[in-house]
Amino acid sequence: MAKKRKRKTAGDYLAQQQVEEAKPKDSIKTELGGATGTVTTKSLNIQSAEQAVAAANVDMSAWDIVGQQLKTSEVTIGSNKTGTGRPETFTNFHLTVKLRRRAFRFDEVYEALIADLKARAPRMPKYRQPKKRPAFPYLLELSAYDVHYAKLAWAPETGESYDTKIAARCVKDGIEDVLQRLSSPPERILFPVGHDFFHSDTPQGTTAKGTRQDVDTRHTRMFKDGNRLLREVIERLMAIAPVDVRVIPGNHDLTTMFHLGEVLSAWFRRTDRVTVDNAPSLRKCYEYGTNLIGLTHGDDVKMDRLALIMPTEWGEAWGRTTHHEWHIGHLHTRKGYVYIGADSRPGVCIRVIPGLCGTDYWHYQMGFIGSPRAVEAYMWHKNCGYLGHIASDVRLLQEAWNGEDL
Repeated sequence: MAKKRKRKTAGDYLAQQQVEEAKPKDSIKTELGGATGTVTTKSLNIQSAEQAVAAANVDMSAWDIVGQQLKTSEVTIGSNKTGTGRPETFTNFHLTVKLRRRAFRFDEVYEALIADLKARAPRMPKYRQPKKRPAFPYLLELSAYDVHYAKLAWAPETGESYDTKIAARCVKDGIEDVLQRLSSPPERILFPVGHDFFHSDTPQGTTAKGTRQDVDTRHTRMFKDGNRLLREVIERLMAIAPVDVRVIPGNHDLTTMFHLGEVLSAWFRRTDRVTVDNAPSLRKCYEYGTNLIGLTHGDDVKMDRLALIMPTEWGEAWGRTTHHEWHIGHLHTRKGYVYIGADSRPGVCIRVIPGLCGTDYWHYQMGFIGSPRAVEAYMWHKNCGYLGHIASDVRLLQEAWNGEDL
């Protein structure tokens, strides 16, 4: 026969409450500073490192547990405090948790940023072919090379001033000037970005290879403002025709430009008006009708090698096309070279596109002054190839600004 369970009286509940009040209280001590930290607890319940850091409210996204030490001790509470008429013994856990601050993981921040951009990218309207077709379809290649965004130059020292505000004005006004001078809208727009769009590649204001530069802002602000500038330009262009963006890293912005290319790719992922090719390769090609246009910055490969690289690297596209050109930057000047092959093909034309940036102190000191500065636009017919180009000279833009305070 089952025994009847004894009912608890009010005295029993009072005795239990007295026991709970008499138990030793948790002790939590946290020391976080620099690269290491510790959490020390003395408790009847906290027995693991995970419990200790949770009780101490440690942000574990910034710290790693690297060690722990656990000891125990017995605590006896006298019968006069328990209210039960007998002493009570408890086990106290003494735990020391060692922490080490996590190293900054750019890849984790970067992946989170790209994921957030993809989730927040706006849905843009689909491209609709205009009802009135142009007299003939053509490709517009917009070349705003060697912007060197964030370069700093002071006119009394170098003969001309240059900074982020002036750079942005040169890019936007130069492109707008070209667009206003078009006789008809293009079928597509090729927009190479990079080519030393940024002046530095590190928070220390150096190039990818570590050469110190004169910069006018912080690296993070340079990236943020440069991203906004290129987004505004691309959104302006996509209202005219579909835009094919090709990211071309330079010797000044090898890593930073790749990161910006990923951001642009995520931002424009929900529209068919913009495609972004951000492959990490230093050379890219673009095929339009019978035209094959090679794009590279031009700081490493010698020009006579480029003529051989095109048919070797893109053999199938070479075979489909009859007009072949390389467009390079880096030299901050305007040149043209033609290499004729041994076969019946008309050869490869190599164009050096002028840059947009002003002269900084080092270039002034070395005598590299007076270089042409312009946004250049090239027109390509699907069958007939090169049609001509428009140049928007920075000197004419500056005259239009009429001494405005930028």
